[in-house]
Amino acid sequence: DEADVSVGTVYTHFGSKDQLYLAVAHRGVEQLVRHIATKQQLAASPTEQVIAVGQVCMRELRDRPFLCRFLLADSTEPSDTAVRASIGERMESLYRSFADLVQAAIDAGEFRPVDAYLFARYLVGSWAGVLTAASHTGTPLSAERADQCLNQAIEALRVGLLTTNRSTILEENL
Repeated sequence: DEADVSVGTVYTHFGSKDQLYLAVAHRGVEQLVRHIATKQQLAASPTEQVIAVGQVCMRELRDRPFLCRFLLADSTEPSDTAVRASIGERMESLYRSFADLVQAAIDAGEFRPVDAYLFARYLVGSWAGVLTAASHTGTPLSAERADQCLNQAIEALRVGLLTTNRSTILEENL
């Protein structure tokens, strides 16, 4: 009603509910990638870049819950393989870029050695999982509580993955 467009017009344009869902997911992933690139440019050290990108990623996933569902359990039929492939390629690019940041922090001696790609996949998946669970349980988390939960995850990352020297420096600056 707000868009002043009939349901029939939407289905004529997109073809099906699945294709509409994929189009929205595609747009959301594109926005996520753009926001991450912008935020990454503002941070100085590799660790600060990882944290900045993590915060953007968490916020975008919180604000666009359909992306969480898409990342965790895509249940739509493969109605448009080209769109699916495009989304998959963008997400893989996102994972690789995030892994490159983690690897840069490792190479700079700021992070303890880990498999950067697997860690990037874990972080994005865990953030999406927290947000999905927060909205689908009998007692959903408010946006504020979800933010607190995700910020604790950033703190756990900082304390657990950073080398002792880098952790002390960041603690003084955060």
